[in-house]
Amino acid sequence: MIRFLSSRLLHHGRYLWRQNHRRIHTKIAENTRKRRSKAPRTDQQVIRYQEPFQRYGFSRLVLHARKLLLDNVVDKASSNPPVDLRNQMVKKLFYSDSGPLVAFVGIAATAEGATLLKDAELEETCWKIRDTVEKLRPSWDEAEISVGENPIGLEDLEIGGPIAKGCSAVVHAAALKKHAPATDPNRSYPLALKIMFNYDVQSNALAIVKAMFRETVPAKHRALEVAGFWQHLADQATLLPPHPNVVSMLGVFCAQMPQLEGARALYPSALPPRLHESGFGRNMSLFLLMRRYHCSLVDFLSAQREKKMSNRWALLLFAQLLEAVAHLNRYGVAHRDLKSDNILIDVGADGTPGLVVADFGCCLADKRHGLRVPYPTAEVDKGGNTALMAPEIITQNPGTFATLDYTKADLWTSGTIAYEIFGTENPFYGPHLKNFSYRDEDLPPMAEDVPVIVRKLVGNLLQRNPKKRLSADVAANAMQLFLWAPSGWLRPSSNAPTSAEILQWLLCLTSKVLYENAMDSRGQRSAQFTEYFLISSFLVRASLRRIEKALLWIRRIVVEEHLEDDEIKV
Repeated sequence: MIRFLSSRLLHHGRYLWRQNHRRIHTKIAENTRKRRSKAPRTDQQVIRYQEPFQRYGFSRLVLHARKLLLDNVVDKASSNPPVDLRNQMVKKLFYSDSGPLVAFVGIAATAEGATLLKDAELEETCWKIRDTVEKLRPSWDEAEISVGENPIGLEDLEIGGPIAKGCSAVVHAAALKKHAPATDPNRSYPLALKIMFNYDVQSNALAIVKAMFRETVPAKHRALEVAGFWQHLADQATLLPPHPNVVSMLGVFCAQMPQLEGARALYPSALPPRLHESGFGRNMSLFLLMRRYHCSLVDFLSAQREKKMSNRWALLLFAQLLEAVAHLNRYGVAHRDLKSDNILIDVGADGTPGLVVADFGCCLADKRHGLRVPYPTAEVDKGGNTALMAPEIITQNPGTFATLDYTKADLWTSGTIAYEIFGTENPFYGPHLKNFSYRDEDLPPMAEDVPVIVRKLVGNLLQRNPKKRLSADVAANAMQLFLWAPSGWLRPSSNAPTSAEILQWLLCLTSKVLYENAMDSRGQRSAQFTEYFLISSFLVRASLRRIEKALLWIRRIVVEEHLEDDEIKV
């Protein structure tokens, strides 16, 4: 009976796949956007979705098919699956939202006979996995920062004192009034409100957003009372989808500058004359509502310097930074101002750091030119911090056919920040090493306790010739493989894993992310929380070809450095 059921299931599954194969591949991006918007499915769509199953009499076998495939996926995910994992999967499958799990099950089903999944199929399934992982956030987190679908304005916020100030903006603590009423003496401020200084742009919402649009690139919600205006800008510039390692920007709006606590003393010149007699600011400016993070990377590293931060935390920070850069690169965005001041840290209950990239005011998000921008004159903006600007950008001269190629520029900057993460000074802040003149052999050695493979990866990212650097995806994959892959895969003395073995490993990671509890007994984030989001970011963009390329690079480094088995991950 089981063999008959398996054969019929495989037959009908192949038929349905052939019918929908072309449509799935051509509209994968559109479907991803629809999932993120969480648009409700209409009755007509539900009927169309169910028709194939009803036409072939398949509906009466759904429960048996699910059970059969469940056994299949658990067997593939682990040679000796734990009972707890199986029980959790059964509960998820039969008594909860089984959409993401069905996609996960589909991977195991199509992997039968070492059949390779195409990149688009794996990516589509991993997006569903990511949606499930997002739901694992602790309830206190969601309750405090959730803003819903309605636009947010100043009238919805309780604004506290300033927590940071730069040359172009100030950040105040904030909270939604529905979560923190002004009458509550114990109110907390889980949000941060960034107020842009407006000296030159007229007090008009359209003009302000046009002038400061790059700041809003990672925003989830945008409020402006002009129909179609955001869509018009979105047609010209890239809007960055949410990511665990990119700042969580919950809303953007324009409003009149308010009189806030500490404003007259901290930034008097940015205030309009109606609020300060010597102010030069305009009456209206841009407001960015974000989740509040504990500190910047530079402050976190400074606090850890005395007690010597663990090497494990440093590896996780560097991996998260590469994941953020890979995400930006994937969607055609270059940050162009990466530095430890613009990287924020969210500290877990046990001190484990989670990293996000913030401050997109200098970013490149041009749909027309992508990451390669024409450079006809010197008036074209090259970006932010010149000390950490990639050599191919800082040394480029303007000309008729000249271009600025930012494809691997953020990767180079990430390599310089890696020195800070692993406990040494950034070599390009000192007087001896300059990005426009250094040679590859001039790079100073990293600390001896940094694993050799990581040192070589940083050296690869800092090569002057961008063609010699790994791509953003492959560089991030190299760190993920170093952290999670079986050590035998990295040894050249053993055979390289087959595609089927890599796929099985991905299934194991998936089951771990979906069904292991990353919270402690109080519902707070544990060390595993950061690791699970890091793994989920890897699964979202997993590509067999790029994983194999990263693995090949690591194995080549092991051979060149003559590393012993016990030295590979040390």
